[in-house]
Amino acid sequence: MNVEGSLPETNVPKRLTALRLADSKELRELIGASMLILTASVVEEPGLTGKEKELVLSRAHLSMPLAFAQLEEKNSRLPVVDVGRYLLTDAWQKMSFVGEQGRRVARSLLLRKGHELMAPILRQGLPLEEYLRAETEAIIEAVISGVPAKPIVTFHYAVGNLAADFLSRNHRSDIPVIHYVTDPYVHPNYLKYKNLPFVYYFTFDEATRVSLIKQGVPPERVFCTGFPLAKELEVNIDLANLETKKQEYNYFLGGRKKLRVGVFTGGLGGNQEEILTIAKNLDYRFQQGVFYCGTNADLKEKLVRELKRKGIAYRIHDVNESLTVKKDDQAVIIFGENLTSLLPLSYQALNWSQVVCSKPSGDIGIESLMAGKLFVALANWGRHEARIREILEETGAVIPIKNLSKIGTELFDYHRHKDLVGQIERLLTKLNQEPPFPYNWRERVKEALAKILPSPTNSLNSPFPV
Repeated sequence: MNVEGSLPETNVPKRLTALRLADSKELRELIGASMLILTASVVEEPGLTGKEKELVLSRAHLSMPLAFAQLEEKNSRLPVVDVGRYLLTDAWQKMSFVGEQGRRVARSLLLRKGHELMAPILRQGLPLEEYLRAETEAIIEAVISGVPAKPIVTFHYAVGNLAADFLSRNHRSDIPVIHYVTDPYVHPNYLKYKNLPFVYYFTFDEATRVSLIKQGVPPERVFCTGFPLAKELEVNIDLANLETKKQEYNYFLGGRKKLRVGVFTGGLGGNQEEILTIAKNLDYRFQQGVFYCGTNADLKEKLVRELKRKGIAYRIHDVNESLTVKKDDQAVIIFGENLTSLLPLSYQALNWSQVVCSKPSGDIGIESLMAGKLFVALANWGRHEARIREILEETGAVIPIKNLSKIGTELFDYHRHKDLVGQIERLLTKLNQEPPFPYNWRERVKEALAKILPSPTNSLNSPFPV
């Protein structure tokens, strides 16, 4: 929904005018939308116009809110504000330092192990909220001032906490702040404002809802709404189609069809040694590989070097085109400089894959599971990913690869003895009958919002002071 005409002066506070969002079509759309969706997935250097220089913090914190934005009608999408795209110079420098440190940790096994031990302390001590405060508050102030109260749905604990603090200080308890908890695990940061009566929580599963309640959140403010799965990944897992799905896996080995293996890194470019091991050791007579590098140029370069050295035919996909994998392709590499433009290609690569190799993350790990894909679990990073690995294993999605340096042989043997076909049948049956995360997330979200939203008669309070 767009608001026509010029904006009321109170909706453009002076501190917002330095942001590219000020007095723009985008701001009018935000004011007219039924809710404000906030996240922090990338940081973009101020002054750039083409988004060609961005630093990715997390793919998950982009893919989830964009999927959630498909909540309404079939062809519409609610606007999403990625706060990191509107940082001013000082905040950009601080957040880019955080991002670069994250990339270094993701590329080092030793640093990852140390980070896992220190993660609870680091999450509490790293002042992400302070780095994002000015821009987040300015955006909220511009969008919420003088308009009927509407919920703020957040997909990063930092922006959720900033929203709760800002609204509390400005006495706007009529505006609900909803943390959509982005893992089936409760990080302590989510609990900072749990005692504010207008702070709510949406969770992927019932276990996380119960965990929040045990940690002091009143049960009437926690809702199990499910994982926001993008429409691009929604598949029909009805058992009536089980035979068709099995036939996709149950073909003559050595024939013209090959097993489709998708290999994915995360937003920070981790698991590179494992990914390179897979690239070198797939059996390309019987398997094809698509390698999603995201915005990580170093991984792309390493893959090119190793594939050349092994004599494996590869091509780098044109990010401006939809993904196509030809029957004669051995390896296809996906790389780009902008996360938003890469997101559709990551969905296409997931849909193409029969087997997904990735760390058990809150985005690729769960997306592949809910799309009915078998999974090769790479090393996880942190307790939240350990929990996701458990869920993947409990659901029956994980293929028991013993040695990645023999993955081509192990997949061939597993496939030849029909274990692969049996496993996909068991997985689809489980997803159909007992999915770990509810598929009807849209209905659950709408039901929760109906319970949360204030009555129309109390929905308009005084605007914020400018």
